[in-house]
Amino acid sequence: MSEKSIPLRPNATNAPVIHRQASVRYAPSMKATCQIVALARDSFGPAKILDISATGVSLLLNQQFEPGALLAVELSNSDGRFTRLLLVRVVHSQELGASNYVVGGAFGSALSGDDIQSLLL
Repeated sequence: MSEKSIPLRPNATNAPVIHRQASVRYAPSMKATCQIVALARDSFGPAKILDISATGVSLLLNQQFEPGALLAVELSNSDGRFTRLLLVRVVHSQELGASNYVVGGAFGSALSGDDIQSLLL
């Protein structure tokens, strides 16, 4: 897979974005929410969705997770009418400093176009 260093939108680090995803990524609504509800080591916490595709998600978290870790992630749109609980396998994690980490992960099962559209509103 080729890597492109073309920022498509502002990101949390203001650094060039290296794109390795097989699916198109979208910036969700600022009111879309995400919460880590379970993990292999029984920790919980809030998360911010940086971008999302049918096959994965990039999250801003206050703790680091190693590649291969499994997270149960609950995605919700701004009005709460759409909620999905998905298994996410951590693919990469990058420390931003001050207990901030960008964590990219792959969904156990793909989101539909309608699911993604619900998170963009």
